[in-house]
Parts: sequence; C-alpha cells; structure tokens
Amino acid sequence: MQLAGSLAEPKLSGSLQLENGSADLPSLGIHVKDTQITLAAHGRDYFSIEANLQSPKGPLSLQGESHRLPAGDWLTKLSASGKDVEIVNTSEMHIIATPDIHLSVLKDRVDL
Repeated sequence: MQLAGSLAEPKLSGSLQLENGSADLPSLGIHVKDTQITLAAHGRDYFSIEANLQSPKGPLSLQGESHRLPAGDWLTKLSASGKDVEIVNTSEMHIIATPDIHLSVLKDRVDL
C-alpha cells in the first residue's frame, strides 16, 4: 500500500492481501479456512475488495467496490455468492445457505 498526496488530498494505491487465512467462530459453531482477501486502493476515489473462503460445507465469494461520484457521495456495491455455505452449526440451529446477494448503498438508500 502506498500513501501520497497531502493530508487534505491523500492518495492511496496498492493492495493488502491475506492468503490462506482461517478463523474459528465458536459462537456460530464453524471454522472457515482457505481464506483469501484482497483490499485494493485505486487512487483516492475508488476501492475494491475480493474475498474467498471455505466454510465447513461449501465456498463463499465476496466482491465489492466503492467509488466517489462527481457530487462527492460514495457508491458502494457488494455481492456474495456461494454454494452450501455453513452459516451456523450450534446445538440450537444448523443453517446452510446458497447465497446470491447483491447490495448497493448510496447516501441513505440501500438496495438489496
């Protein structure tokens, strides 16, 4: 990641990456593995994220971007897709989902 510009006009560029990450989520009763996350800055007005992980039952992919519009507002779009993703596995409940979710946020508006 590179930082340039001034305090009033900072410019970020480059990316941060996590490879082969894993996490135990005991309150949800799951362990995710094979996690890959890339956060990228493309100047000061555009950011992106891409993530992939393996739940105990199936994979989950996340993609997103956020960019500043000419009026100064930020438009953020996120999507998640997967097959047989284990969300919760506790004694109280077991949830497996095949998500295909698209989210868009602009000012006070959220579209799902």
